[in-house]
Amino acid sequence: MARAGNGKPPTAAEQGEASADPVVRTYGQYAWGIHQGDVGNIGEALGYLSRTDSTVLDDLAHRGEYPLRRDLRLLGPAMLALMTALHGDLDTAHALFDTIEATADDDPCVIIVRAAFACTAAALAGDPAQALRTAARGSALDAEFSFVFLRSHQRLALCWAHAVTGEDPAGAAAEAQRLITAVLAEATTLRPGHLVRPPR
Repeated sequence: MARAGNGKPPTAAEQGEASADPVVRTYGQYAWGIHQGDVGNIGEALGYLSRTDSTVLDDLAHRGEYPLRRDLRLLGPAMLALMTALHGDLDTAHALFDTIEATADDDPCVIIVRAAFACTAAALAGDPAQALRTAARGSALDAEFSFVFLRSHQRLALCWAHAVTGEDPAGAAAEAQRLITAVLAEATTLRPGHLVRPPR
């Protein structure tokens, strides 16, 4: 692997920027922005996630020839909306989530991804009413709990919303603990042909 001028391995952003493929460059910016968000550098995350071409959101509306590429690009706008909310600009975050919803064309995957991120943003913003509305929309399309990881975010947001609005706080806390335990058990169960996954 080529090293940056300081002798360290290049970051995902640097590797992406070195590519002639605009999609690879976009993924590099997304990857580094998501990493910055994971380690708590919200401003840095927002900067990288905001650098991507504005047509990415438009591309969500068109599966076209490359459905996988289109679906992978959904993560970037969802993360941008979440980081925007964490940065304190809730109006812009809502507008970004609305844009994702408008491009969904009733695609359950898009709506559930949007709902998971929007629920998280609503909970972090202290808005239980928004969390309830968003979770209801996503949950209606995943009654069989097919999108386990993403649906878990919605269900946890529901537990939080019910608790803070006074609707059976003890029951909501118990359900949240049951959900966390169940998801961790699922994530750590070794099945024939499956790779061992980390506990979280």
